[in-house]
Amino acid sequence: MERILAIHNRSRQTCGMPRIHFELTREGFRIGRKRVARLMRAAGPQGVSRRKGTRTTIRGKEAQVIPDLVKRNFLATTPIGKRCQEAGVRPSTGSVGDCLDNALCESFFATLECELLDRRRFKTQAEARMAVFEFIETWYNPQRRHSGLDYFSPMEYEKHHAVNQ
Repeated sequence: MERILAIHNRSRQTCGMPRIHFELTREGFRIGRKRVARLMRAAGPQGVSRRKGTRTTIRGKEAQVIPDLVKRNFLATTPIGKRCQEAGVRPSTGSVGDCLDNALCESFFATLECELLDRRRFKTQAEARMAVFEFIETWYNPQRRHSGLDYFSPMEYEKHHAVNQ
């Protein structure tokens, strides 16, 4: 239990059973996933997750239908690439109709929201920038276990990949 709590605290109270179980087995503990889940339930630590919210706004049958005056015409009249150029960002697009165009980016931002932004309030924009920088550079890339990378952190995964080339 002491190791579970230490791992959970080291993860900024974000890791749930799968990542804690992986960490314990990596440290040499022989323990099952169900036991880790049971111990975590007993002690109280929980991982954070992005659950779908409850739908609260449902139009009544007798509600007045209001016309769509915008007609959802969101075509740009000129190219929006100048901003990317000013920011030093190289734009990229995927193939048309590819549902995975933004999957990696969307996944990262969901994690950032869930593990940092939804759990803190910032007094200034500079404070928010520093928190995001610190999240990425000291937690997300070097330490956070990613299930899509066989529970390696991105830095560990790159090192592992470079060694096994």
